[in-house]
Amino acid sequence: MEFRLLFFACLALCAFVFFEVLIKIRKNSLLKICFLLILSSLFLMNYFSYMGVTNRLEFVLVKSMRIIYVCSTMLAIVHLVTPKIPGWIIGMTVFSVFFLIGMRIFYFNEIAIKSPASFSGQVFSVGPEFNVPIPAVRYPAFALAILVAAITFYYYRLFFLKMNREDIYYKQLSRWIISMVVPFFLLVIFAALGILDVFEESMSPYLFSIFSCTIIFSILFRPKFLNTTSSFLKDRIS
Repeated sequence: MEFRLLFFACLALCAFVFFEVLIKIRKNSLLKICFLLILSSLFLMNYFSYMGVTNRLEFVLVKSMRIIYVCSTMLAIVHLVTPKIPGWIIGMTVFSVFFLIGMRIFYFNEIAIKSPASFSGQVFSVGPEFNVPIPAVRYPAFALAILVAAITFYYYRLFFLKMNREDIYYKQLSRWIISMVVPFFLLVIFAALGILDVFEESMSPYLFSIFSCTIIFSILFRPKFLNTTSSFLKDRIS
């Protein structure tokens, strides 16, 4: 497969950046945890894109990692605006993780796997386990995806509204947060297009490669002041 070498390179990069974050971020514990979860989920998604998905358990695992990535990115963006994440967002995040993973486990036998299948070709899809004709399952899953995207966009916009544009770190931080958010919305938008049969799934490996590299390098080249302070944004956002 033409993308195998790139997937392997992403695996190595994920491992390197994981330990870099683990060592260098000292005080911003919540952001550190979010970054580690994002990198772990990307590592597994690239691993199964490289090796192929051979059974239902692996499929559920990598789909679960996509959920972890989405929720971790949302929490990281919220944390950039407010040091204390609202309790209802934490509750909604926990519910979303358990609901979406639980439904995949519940409909475990509905999952059809072509052996071996490339996960990168499925990363932007909802998954065959949700293609069963049960609106009670599909619609809440779609609603949760929309809600998470809306919360992320709200806090992303709030960041630019509240951040002091005269601050010397404004440009550096604003460019960085854009590089974190663009892949997130890329995932959401193309997943929606996949549901509507508008998106051509053969494009997924190309998008997934761009998606992975953008996130990994965004975390690696994050503003260095985030490593040593937990109050920087609190002091600069009114």
